[in-house]
Amino acid sequence: MNNRIASLGSGIKSLGGNRIEGYLVLFSGANDPDLQGDYFTKETNFFIDNYDTRLILYRHGVHPKIKDKQLGRATLVVDDAGVFMQGELLLRDAYESAILELIRAGKLGLSSGSMSHLVEKKQVGKSFQILSWPIGEASLTPMPVEPRTCAAVSLKDLPNAYDFSELDVVLRQPDYNARAEHEWQKFCDNWARFELQRLRII
Repeated sequence: MNNRIASLGSGIKSLGGNRIEGYLVLFSGANDPDLQGDYFTKETNFFIDNYDTRLILYRHGVHPKIKDKQLGRATLVVDDAGVFMQGELLLRDAYESAILELIRAGKLGLSSGSMSHLVEKKQVGKSFQILSWPIGEASLTPMPVEPRTCAAVSLKDLPNAYDFSELDVVLRQPDYNARAEHEWQKFCDNWARFELQRLRII
């Protein structure tokens, strides 16, 4: 667990039923890196071929209730914008159904999990191009207010850094009333603020 790291991709689109899609990795450049100064390009080695599959997890397996339960499989394709994924969720219980509700409400995004000892970078000006990022899994994770605040983060820091109540909120208030929306906004704001403080931006 301690050498696993993650990087945020895009939001997730629900295709109806249990089918989902989105960008697991987004490409950018030296002038548009994440807050740690890193960026992916089409030349990054993801250790995949087009149409390879990876397991879908929730929050990289660190959620105290979901843990490393396999939610489905994602098919990956590298295009000009990034690493695109399509997948199907298994929906075997109430928590997995709650995850789908969060996707439909636009509350979850995608994040790729890798292993730090296999990640390679090179400096380009003040930024760092990621040369190697072996994708080990595709995770569904709560979206922050500002996605650019979510740079690569060590997974060993997640259990103590983030609140894990989002699924319980869904199960208690499935209609997403005003109070639930307020709680979600606060949750996302706190996540973004934590990342900014951790990176000493604020």
